[in-house]
Amino acid sequence: MFFTATASAATGEGGVRLLTSTNYHGIQGYFTVPSDVFVSNDGSYIAFYFGLGDVCEGGISYTPSEKWKKFLNCGKKNSASNRYTLPVQNAGTLKAPTKVKMVHTTDDHQDKNKYKNAAFSNVQVQTSNGGPYTTFPTNITPVFPFPSGKGDYEMIRSNPLATTLKAGK
Repeated sequence: MFFTATASAATGEGGVRLLTSTNYHGIQGYFTVPSDVFVSNDGSYIAFYFGLGDVCEGGISYTPSEKWKKFLNCGKKNSASNRYTLPVQNAGTLKAPTKVKMVHTTDDHQDKNKYKNAAFSNVQVQTSNGGPYTTFPTNITPVFPFPSGKGDYEMIRSNPLATTLKAGK
């Protein structure tokens, strides 16, 4: 990976997601870091990432304490520690192709998080193991908002994702 419509406002977690219905072996693209970023200093965050189904998610996130930070969560999720662990066998490889996704998300405890113009570009998917990358499918409609009706997102572009998040009113 390179790192490189309006929803109703409310506090909590929300976001916008594009998820393929076809399985792929990989996803790659570029990301434009948003401007005018504000995130409440109470455990709130914003994050932008690509995912290989529920197997692996990687991208960048922003919190006031750590600023911009890259992350990669892969493997089986251990709910006790809220961390991911890679399986010992075939570490770093997919056992089978999976749906891929691009996501813009927030966890906003005070309904104050905001940013302008976060954007993925040149997003591509890998159709076979070790094969070439091709353009991300264009016939996918974003799930908006995701996972629920939280967040005040403006869709700049639906595919690849480009959004602005407005603070609550």
